[in-house]
Amino acid sequence: MKTKSALWVYGLPALLACALSGVSFSAKALIYSCQDKSGRTLVSDLPIQECANKPLRVLNNTGVSRVIAAPLTPEQRQQLELEKAQKIQAENAEREKSRRDKALLASYSSLAQIEAARQRALLDANELITSSNERLAALEKERKANEMEALQYKDKPMPVSVQAKYEATESAIQLELKSMASSKAELNRINQRYDTEKQRFMQLTASDAK
Repeated sequence: MKTKSALWVYGLPALLACALSGVSFSAKALIYSCQDKSGRTLVSDLPIQECANKPLRVLNNTGVSRVIAAPLTPEQRQQLELEKAQKIQAENAEREKSRRDKALLASYSSLAQIEAARQRALLDANELITSSNERLAALEKERKANEMEALQYKDKPMPVSVQAKYEATESAIQLELKSMASSKAELNRINQRYDTEKQRFMQLTASDAK
């Protein structure tokens, strides 16, 4: 015959009341307790249904107790996952920072080496800008020639070949301007990169010198 579990309701500290009462439990029995919405302490020898969403205190037969935390709400679980993701992201960022620092110190032994590397990197971009300027100058001459030729057809339809040549020159100018803008943006990226590397190199070597 199975023994039914008992549920007691206390207004005083329940575990102390149980310990002082004459209630007897088996050698392996546990006492569960929690507080309901009205503040009453519920105690039972089995997990209490009313405690499903509340912190649960468990007392064993030696008088040692532990607390089982209430289940997390969906919002709490979402916050916990967010915090875990942020922690992982921060750890990954720290590892990446350490990797970059080691690579920086392995690549350069002085600020002069960093500056020399900057000048080598800038060389290609500056050559592209120089080439773009030369092509733009030539295209401007073509444009003026096209405009002079177009004047001949001020009062009559312009031949298709002349119109096509004019449009081709204008398109080439726009493409070259875009190419030059891209090269100038690359110059800025290079300078920013080496400025950052110089600053970080100084920080790392200053720390090593202390």
